[in-house]
Amino acid sequence: MKANWEELKNKYVTSDITYKDLAKESGVTYSAIEKRARAEKWKDERRKHYDNVAKKIQEGVADELAKAYQEVVSIAKKELIEEAKLLVEIRKNIKPEDQYAESRVNKCSLTIKDILNTLEHHAYPQRDEKSDNNAVFVVGQDVKELFK
Repeated sequence: MKANWEELKNKYVTSDITYKDLAKESGVTYSAIEKRARAEKWKDERRKHYDNVAKKIQEGVADELAKAYQEVVSIAKKELIEEAKLLVEIRKNIKPEDQYAESRVNKCSLTIKDILNTLEHHAYPQRDEKSDNNAVFVVGQDVKELFK
C-alpha cells in the first residue's frame, strides 16, 4: 500500500499528532515519516499554521470586542442625549430664585460632560477608517453644545 504523503503531511501540520502516532495510524514507518517530514520541513509548516490560526482567533476576538464596545457606547450615548435634552428643558423652567435646582442641574450637566469625555477617551483607540466609531465623537460634541 502506497502512502498518501500529502494527507499525512496535512494531518501533521493541522493537528497536534506526533510522528509516532501518525506512523501507527497510517501503517507507514516512523523513520519514513520522520525522514520525509524533515526534508519537507513539516515542523516549520505546522508552526506557520498555528501562527495563522492564532492570528485569526485574535482578530476575531478583537472584532467581537470592538462590536460589543460600539453597542455599549451607542446605548450610553442615546441615554445621555435623552438626559441632556431633559436637563435643557428643566433649565429653561428654573425660576431665578431656585438656586438649589440650578445647582443640581449644573451638577448633572457636569456629570454628563465627564461621562462623554470618558466615552470619547476610551473610544479613541478603536477609531479607524473602517469603523463607525467616529460617531462617538460627533454625538459627544453635539451634546456638549447643549451645555454652552
